[in-house]
Amino acid sequence: VAPAFDPEASSFPVGNTLADFIAEQERRFIEETIRMNDGVRDRAAHMLGISTATLYRKMDAAGKRPKRRKG
Repeated sequence: VAPAFDPEASSFPVGNTLADFIAEQERRFIEETIRMNDGVRDRAAHMLGISTATLYRKMDAAGKRPKRRKG
């Protein structure tokens, strides 16, 4: 007897590492929280319960922090 098909479970990226999956979920959660706060990162960090420095560090690690313009 084959297991029942679970469409929700099939959306998980089976084959990726747990660490990669968790990092992707965290990135998406942070991005959505920033979007909910109209791009105001200080408010997003407060809502997430982390410091603004930690938010920027996590964005840097995910390659999602905008580069500073020179000049």
